[in-house]
Amino acid sequence: MYTIEKEQIPRDYAYVQDDNVILKDDDGSIVRRLFFQERVFVYRKRSGQVLIMDQYGNSGWVGQEHLSKQFVSDIAIPLEGVEYGIYSVKDKPFKDYLKVKGAYISPYGEDFALRVVERIKDGPINTLVLDYHDDEGYVLFESKIAEKLAPGSSNLIYGDGEAFIRHLKDEGFHLIARIVAFKDPIYAAQNTDRAIRHSDGSLLIADGQYWNSPYDREVWDYLLALSNEALELGFDEIQFDYVRFPDSFEDDMLAHNEYNEGRAEAIQKFLMFIKGNINNKDAIISADVFGWAAIELADVTIGQQWEALSNIVDVISPMFYPALYGRGVFDFDSPVSHPYEVLKISIKNALERNSNIKTAALIRPWIQGWDYSLDDINLQIKALEEAGIEEFIIWDPDGNYPIEGLRQ
Repeated sequence: MYTIEKEQIPRDYAYVQDDNVILKDDDGSIVRRLFFQERVFVYRKRSGQVLIMDQYGNSGWVGQEHLSKQFVSDIAIPLEGVEYGIYSVKDKPFKDYLKVKGAYISPYGEDFALRVVERIKDGPINTLVLDYHDDEGYVLFESKIAEKLAPGSSNLIYGDGEAFIRHLKDEGFHLIARIVAFKDPIYAAQNTDRAIRHSDGSLLIADGQYWNSPYDREVWDYLLALSNEALELGFDEIQFDYVRFPDSFEDDMLAHNEYNEGRAEAIQKFLMFIKGNINNKDAIISADVFGWAAIELADVTIGQQWEALSNIVDVISPMFYPALYGRGVFDFDSPVSHPYEVLKISIKNALERNSNIKTAALIRPWIQGWDYSLDDINLQIKALEEAGIEEFIIWDPDGNYPIEGLRQ
């Protein structure tokens, strides 16, 4: 196989125009199959053949007729460096019998969690989302990775974490480990040279916290290691939250962007890295996204372009909380007063965006639980059901999840 150093890769690339195009070595042996609309770097041409390198570092020859400079897609704003073609790693065996009806359990300790579980265990909720790595950078279960790479980040609020997880599984719950990705004040404070900084060198504070750079491959390694730990502990699924840039990020900030990547490109490549390197290849990988990502055609300025994310993860969870939509959105003076309509419009947009790509993720929205009545929650679920969406997760930090009368 030809070896092409990264420094030799030109910014000359093309898109594969056919399915199952064979990448061959110089002796004619098969390197791999390329997928439709995959972006490849063009290195050299000869007699109708092109020497290319793919996104994984594989190099070889393909027929020139299979490549084009034009990206063919219904995507309104294709972003440079983002892959929209068939993503061949999307072959996870979803549990057909389990349609996730989930609830988030705030990290208030084991007693709080068990009280919530006792109240909801005989109802329609079959899935719990628990923080493994939280918004403040703490790892809430015993972690050798945290001790090694982020000393002081352990906060064992569940006592014997292994026994706690085993108890929840014995109660019949599907367990999702929520891993906050790039908002991490502990790791960032210990690695200031690689955290996001202002141009004067001072650390960026966004949402009250320091942030790691989504460009930083060492952070990727840390998050991968935490994900593997969570799966080994007994979690069924990894869900990345804050898998984005801070909304106050500006392009002139210092962010350790060694490969000159765009925001959406970096977020997508991070998720590709996780999918390709997770130890349990059957584990489901999901990502939380701003609800507005289903409407905004680019990346909402934070690296979250709908198609770029949905193309890679197994499950995409937009946060369709009516309370977070401002006055005038969808022509409502008070969107929070219109839970059914807000969800109906939001999921319609999400489904339309999913139709732009061939390997789209399953849509499992977050819906609002706090400050809402049972009727309000059911109206959100009704809007999803009418659109063909069978899964959801309710967010209520206080854990006041209704059981009797919850739409099933």
